[in-house]
Amino acid sequence: MKTIEKYFNENTMSVHIKTWAKIFAKKWMPWNVEFTAISKTDTTETEADRIVDEIITYWENFWYFDQKKDWVVVLQIDHYRITITTFPLSEATEITIVKPVKRLWVDDYWIDEKLKERFLESAEWILVAWAPWSWKSTFIQALVDFYDKNWKIIKTLESPRDLQVPHNVTQYSMKHAEHDTIRDILLLSRPDYVFFDEIRNHKDFWFYSDLRLSWIWMVWIVHATKPIDAIQRFVWKLDLWMIPSVIDTVVFIQNWWIEKILTLKYEMKAPIWMEERDLVRPVISISDFETWREEYEIYTFWEETVVMPIPEEYAQNKEEQEKINKIFAKECEEYFKENWFLTEVVAKSTKKIQVKILEWEKNFKLWKKFWKKWKKWWKIFGDKWAFIWKKWVNIQRFEEVLRTGIDVIE
Repeated sequence: MKTIEKYFNENTMSVHIKTWAKIFAKKWMPWNVEFTAISKTDTTETEADRIVDEIITYWENFWYFDQKKDWVVVLQIDHYRITITTFPLSEATEITIVKPVKRLWVDDYWIDEKLKERFLESAEWILVAWAPWSWKSTFIQALVDFYDKNWKIIKTLESPRDLQVPHNVTQYSMKHAEHDTIRDILLLSRPDYVFFDEIRNHKDFWFYSDLRLSWIWMVWIVHATKPIDAIQRFVWKLDLWMIPSVIDTVVFIQNWWIEKILTLKYEMKAPIWMEERDLVRPVISISDFETWREEYEIYTFWEETVVMPIPEEYAQNKEEQEKINKIFAKECEEYFKENWFLTEVVAKSTKKIQVKILEWEKNFKLWKKFWKKWKKWWKIFGDKWAFIWKKWVNIQRFEEVLRTGIDVIE
């Protein structure tokens, strides 16, 4: 152990040892990671084998193996996580040693009360995504501590078990039991939250969705370069309409902080680019948690699944959009009153309105001078008068003036 510890100081994140190469270390500096050589000469085979023997001897006496096969060994002791690969898996012996350098708490991430309340009360299916070297384990540990202080029963699924969590949090290893065994244990032990570090293969995605649909509150970790990429990793592995049932919150970590939080909602509507009523379909709406601005839509178009970003001109705050729609509907009603009928207008957007013509008695006062002319049509067609008036008026002219599509509800 002395051989390993001499390579680390308070800022060293990882040490990389390989035969016939210098020893390198990644060191954390405020808002930066430096990759530097910490040896002057290359590591010989004898030196690498001596380090491997020292590590394995020490671990066999005091700790456990998270994974041990012919050409790979994964070990965990205290804060150190060690991965050893040998020939023929790698062309030469390689030793990677990783150690956390900083411990943060939830309050260090400047999380407001609104987000804390969501974590505790309404966020049941949290997906934590991160870019490489974004300190996702640091945030996960902070979130585990947050739930632990709020009297939650917590289990973790790790491979290897490298999270630094309170002692009353049970850590399971996915390397020592099958998915079915772990699932049965979790259902019998009834935890409040399960942290899975991390989703890697197809079986993990199905395992996650099965546990989530069994009503276990989940916090899962996945690699992604952008927030939407974390969701897209589920698109090709689960049924599309199952996704909002297994994910409701996506937390994206980048540059050591919470970069963005997305929420998912399942709706029946026409996608933003399809404004005709007959194009209504199931749509997964993805919104920014802080602004409630819709940023993406996921839906099927023919036989393809589309993940469509919403342009900024459409992606307005929902409350502001509703106010704009109400004002636009009022203006349309005033225009129709002067040029057509008394109407009731519903504007779902400034691009499409629904117009309902009010009762004849109300419109009769406005159109009394035309009564004699159209009296014979009223006797013949009765309640079909709205249809006659609709055909009589040039709807296209109104659409050009108002610059919007018009649907007349008869």
